[in-house]
Amino acid sequence: LMPVQFKSKKATNPVFSPFIKFAPKSMKIILKKLGLNNTEIEIYLALLPIEKASASVIAYQTNHDRSTARYTCNKLVKRGLLKSENKSGKTIYYPESPFKLLFLLEEEKRKLEKKEEMIHQVIGELSSIADPSSIFPKFKCYEGMHELKKSYDHLVKNSETKQFKTVFFSDGIIPKELECYYKEVYIPKRVKEGIHSKHITLDTVENRKGKPLDEIMLRETRFLDAEKMPKLNGAIHLANETLHYVGFSEKNGFALVVKNAKISHMFRSFFDILWSISQE
Repeated sequence: LMPVQFKSKKATNPVFSPFIKFAPKSMKIILKKLGLNNTEIEIYLALLPIEKASASVIAYQTNHDRSTARYTCNKLVKRGLLKSENKSGKTIYYPESPFKLLFLLEEEKRKLEKKEEMIHQVIGELSSIADPSSIFPKFKCYEGMHELKKSYDHLVKNSETKQFKTVFFSDGIIPKELECYYKEVYIPKRVKEGIHSKHITLDTVENRKGKPLDEIMLRETRFLDAEKMPKLNGAIHLANETLHYVGFSEKNGFALVVKNAKISHMFRSFFDILWSISQE
């Protein structure tokens, strides 16, 4: 008699919820519009109903190879939809709360802002090509303190010159947040980029205290008689064809950036006149 052979029962992996197969099509479409690809959507939906799983288990349940599952999980970790933990040399993945999908919106906003920056960098040149005789300026407004600080970052980052011309007037009303940012962030960034500044401000005791720092700040400061100047709160930075105007009150501010050769030339001429009558 032939010996009876019993087939061993194959070990099975933990069973995932069938939700991945029956998830509404509209849900998958929304996730795709948020920037997830098909593999990311499959793995995210597979992990969502359970507490944890390794890359090998995820691969088995989603019909992907382990390297693809691990790579995709790590991408989802970076995007904030999963978290990971190393246990006994094995990486275990956990689903985050669905509310973390809001982080994807923030990511898309950052991408759009970056694209907007790129467009603003070339729009003036493109307009000149399309209509060389055009005199209409290109401008952008930055509202609120956060956006105002961002405008200073753009001013330094996108500068095509190594010298700014600056007029800074204040009757003592400067938002503390702006003052700290200007001294601790903007000036060090400008210095790091090797950008010098011709700086005109009011002749006050407080402003005179900053004069000895001119050399290390790559700055040359001159002063105008505070008694003869109108009470103004604001600053103008001139860099090639860019005019960067900053206005502020006690707690808030805004910036207006104008890019136009003729406007910039006019304000640079005004600056040169003020420079000629200012005092060291």
